[in-house]
Amino acid sequence: MHGTLIVRVPLSPEGNQAVTSATDEPLRLRDLTTEVLLGTFGVGGLNGFHLGDFHPTEPWLLVTAPPNIVRTDTLDIDELIEIAESKLSRPMTYDECRQYFRGPCPAQ
Repeated sequence: MHGTLIVRVPLSPEGNQAVTSATDEPLRLRDLTTEVLLGTFGVGGLNGFHLGDFHPTEPWLLVTAPPNIVRTDTLDIDELIEIAESKLSRPMTYDECRQYFRGPCPAQ
């Protein structure tokens, strides 16, 4: 739940996720079937609010934030893992994979 006024709640094209925008708080992405918080986007306390909207055909969330920031965040777990792995300076350990990712991890 947000602690401030919720100003917008767009639904994903599939209708199974929603992103809530509230004043002075990060966006919150929720799974509507399980009611689980999937993640937050942006930062709070910016004397304004973030807005989020789903791309109609891609697993992307368009995020706007004060003062004039616009970015696209992927919601595709495989793409997120690929991005994370590209930032590593060494191979990810099995324990790190289990700690940070929900997907299958390589055998030890």
